[in-house]
This record gives sequence, C-alpha cells and structure tokens, in this order.
Amino acid sequence: MLHTLKAGTMFMSAEKAHIELVKQECGVNIYKMYGTYTVAKTEEYHEVCETVIKADDAKAILLDFAEVKEIDTAGFACVMNFIKENLKRRKKIGIINVRKKDRDLAEMLKLDGAVELFETKEEAVENLKCQE
Repeated sequence: MLHTLKAGTMFMSAEKAHIELVKQECGVNIYKMYGTYTVAKTEEYHEVCETVIKADDAKAILLDFAEVKEIDTAGFACVMNFIKENLKRRKKIGIINVRKKDRDLAEMLKLDGAVELFETKEEAVENLKCQE
C-alpha cells in the first residue's frame, strides 16, 4: 500500500545526506536532494531512493539539485535508476537547479524526452502538474 507523504519527510543515508520532500504543489511532489552523490556513496543512495520510490504516491516528481554538493557519473546512474523506476509507475519526472558544470551529464538523463530539465520550479510545476 502506498503512503501519503507530508512535506518535511526525509529519507536519509548513513552519511546524513538525504532527499527531503519539501513541498507538494498541484499534484507534484518536490524533493530536495542534499549531499555528495559519488561512486563511494552509490549503495547508500540507492537504498534511500528505493525508500522514496516505495513511499511516494504522487503522479509527478520534481528533483531539486540545488543542495547537491558533488555528483559524478555513478551518482547520476543512481539518479537514473530512481527516474526509471518512477517512469515504470507512469510518473512524470522533472529536474531543476543542476549546476552548470554537471548539466551535460544531466542532459543524458532525459531518456528520450521522458525527463526534462527546467530552469525554475514554477516552470517545472506548470509542465508536470496533472490535469484533472
């Protein structure tokens, strides 16, 4: 059974890096990602992402990278897995606030247009929200 999440729900790894549900807006759950996503932490983040996937029942998810300190290809692979699992559940996925130097790697996450990088939260919510 899926759970209804509330803003402020945090999913933490052993290193205190975490993903936090910061807001629910127009049917979009907005998650802020914190910490360092590198090959050394991949397994921990995979576990955190699995927990979020199982708990989230929204139709759309927005990932905010503003507080990601570092991300490498292994970190993006973990994020890619998170995205693929949510796409299997027919969710819309968006990403905001990717640092300029990481943007090229992030572009690879688009998965044939299934995932979009947005400039602002407002633009993302407008494009991801579910039409009733």
